[in-house]
Amino acid sequence: AHGRVGPGDIAVLVRKRAQIALVRDALDAVGVPSVLTGGTSVFDTGAAMDWLWVLQALEAPHRSDRVRLAALTPIIGRTAEELDARGDDVVAEVGMELRELSALFEKAGFAAVFERLSAVTKLESRLLGRPSGERRITDVRHIAQLLNRATVEEQLGLTALTRWLTDRIKDPVAGATTDRSRRLDSDAAAVQIVTVHASKGLEFPVVFLPYAWDGAKHPHPSTLLLHGPSGERVLDVGGPTGPGYGQRKQLSDREDAGEELRLLYVALTRAKSQVVTWWAPSFSTAGSSLHRLLMGRVPGSAQPEPSVKVPDDETMADRLDAWPGAAAHLISVERAGKDGATATGWNPQ
Repeated sequence: AHGRVGPGDIAVLVRKRAQIALVRDALDAVGVPSVLTGGTSVFDTGAAMDWLWVLQALEAPHRSDRVRLAALTPIIGRTAEELDARGDDVVAEVGMELRELSALFEKAGFAAVFERLSAVTKLESRLLGRPSGERRITDVRHIAQLLNRATVEEQLGLTALTRWLTDRIKDPVAGATTDRSRRLDSDAAAVQIVTVHASKGLEFPVVFLPYAWDGAKHPHPSTLLLHGPSGERVLDVGGPTGPGYGQRKQLSDREDAGEELRLLYVALTRAKSQVVTWWAPSFSTAGSSLHRLLMGRVPGSAQPEPSVKVPDDETMADRLDAWPGAAAHLISVERAGKDGATATGWNPQ
């Protein structure tokens, strides 16, 4: 084993898909390479929308609104400054290129279009010169390959191909997992960003859990998932105004609280060597799995309380300091704060 922890030794586990972008952007800001793993769909990326705008412009290159959108995508690579300075000329230039590519599609198919587009716009060198460039070009190529396959296997024209991509963007997880699962952007060692659900069965040397303190959820969901009197799984679609909603919501909340604890257990047990997690006081902390586990254990009860009041900062700091107890040689508690990493960034040397 090497003596220095690097990006390839680390996984960041998140509970919600919306948190993925927050982690990825924070890592990008300090120059730490990262990859999204665990079933993330390539149709749920910015590259998918970029390709949709390009296809829509190829379908109707006479429409200046579509040409402008396509021109600003990383695939074609014109800038907002160019459009502002000489918009009509740029639209005319890109429109001409798109008309030629549309004609090429009819003659030689999508693969020829992508090859020509890549050469004319210097796609690879341009994208690789940007932050997270390897990830961008990997997604762009991946979707291009899927578009080409759909064109060949289903004999799709431009209009049908545009509809095909639109449908997959609306439902990113439809279709074969091996086709849509987002590919790693390079073989280089990188932090893996994974949802807790997708991490089951996996192991990583070091695991970060940045959001285990966050128990936020919709206070009055329109649907409830719970078990009925005979143990059957029930989806309640009656909504907050339906008779008996409050009672069923209590049952649903209790089952959900148990599931959140089970998922926290999954997350905490993915690490081979070290787990790093954060606690923070917020409006949603009281119901979070981490806070309940830390502060909600009642003597004689097998389960933590479903919600535990968050004490004032000084009291909580004292409790956290005392929490490791006899395991203080294995568990450390530190105050979170800026350490200058955002100023210097990560140096791989």
